[in-house]
Amino acid sequence: MKELLLSRTAKDSSKVFVGNVVSSTFAIVFTILAARALGPEGWGVVAAVGSFIAIVFSLGELGVGATMLSYVSQLWASKKSEALHVTNTVFSLRLLSASLLSVLVVLLSPIISNIIFRSDDLLLPIFAAIGVFGTLLLEFQVASTQAKQHFGRAAVYLALVNTFRLAMIFALIVFSDITLQSVLVVFTTSTVLSFFTTLLWDRPRPALQKNWQIAARKMAPFSGWMSVNRVVSTLNSRVDVLLLVQLSGVLAAGVYAAANRLAFGVPIVIGSFAAVLAPRYASIERTKLSAYFIKTVWMSLLLVIAIVVGIIISPFVTRVFGEGFEQSSTILRLLLVSFIPFALSTPAVNMLIYAFKQPRIIAALSLVQMPTIFALNSYLIPKLGAPAPAYVMILVHTSTLIVSYLYLFRIWRR
Repeated sequence: MKELLLSRTAKDSSKVFVGNVVSSTFAIVFTILAARALGPEGWGVVAAVGSFIAIVFSLGELGVGATMLSYVSQLWASKKSEALHVTNTVFSLRLLSASLLSVLVVLLSPIISNIIFRSDDLLLPIFAAIGVFGTLLLEFQVASTQAKQHFGRAAVYLALVNTFRLAMIFALIVFSDITLQSVLVVFTTSTVLSFFTTLLWDRPRPALQKNWQIAARKMAPFSGWMSVNRVVSTLNSRVDVLLLVQLSGVLAAGVYAAANRLAFGVPIVIGSFAAVLAPRYASIERTKLSAYFIKTVWMSLLLVIAIVVGIIISPFVTRVFGEGFEQSSTILRLLLVSFIPFALSTPAVNMLIYAFKQPRIIAALSLVQMPTIFALNSYLIPKLGAPAPAYVMILVHTSTLIVSYLYLFRIWRR
């Protein structure tokens, strides 16, 4: 246990973990202040915009984050000039996708507002476009920094968005009123402000490297599968709020989203763990793979213990939202239960993707899960209301746990 806790993986995970804990804490405080001021319906609208941003972001992500961790992290260790050229090339593509998607959302705002948000407020898609642009650029900065294995700086970047959100909502409390529009301004512009802040340390230049097509073809199979996985997994995890808006209204969406926001810290912490595993698995020697995998499994069990503690104290936590959010306590417990198999599957999923270069397995699993998620949510939401998506997530994460370990051991035996 001492060796495990003092390992390099644990130390680097702790750096990203600290950044994510700060970010999660600020996010929870922001959620409490905004949700109490807006009520379940108003917070449901904010949550719907946030889910839409995440889905559009996944379309423009193009597997870049995973590609940076898998390929560029190796280049920084031996070929720094080439790593810099690849980073600038990837940034050019990210800047292009961020701009095109943001403009497209603005142009389609009447359709998006009516169909997705069930509203005639054209400002909702415009706010979403701002959030998409900022999130895509900020995520590139985080992935680029993690590829260099500068995990302390990455932790700072991860905490920036919610730091800005908390500071701005406090400013609203002191100097103005909290309205739906003002909260959406805070929620979306914080991503853009965070990106520009990261430029104080890392300044990628939009420039295509010489023979960039060769590098693109080399990385295309991996990044393509990771892009598919990112889009589908984001749909699977974010469509719940949008389906609640469609089938039960923004009130149910707000109640669910409040609990989901409190549970948001768990996948962020697990993501801290995964962010360190990715470059390690991408560069580790095969002779050391078995021992490293066992170590990461033990670390995932420590995460499970923390989740169990969260389940025990969850009924006391949701009281901070006030009236109208009583059902959030049950939803929070169910969501935390769903994260237990999610945490346990993290070592296997990262090993499949980065050590064995098999992202298509996880992408195919996500594709299979997608119609199941849509079908179960569509069936259960009218019957169970706001808690329905949490039950679905328990099933989804359990299936990921089982399938990832089955394929991992099958490939390992070859």
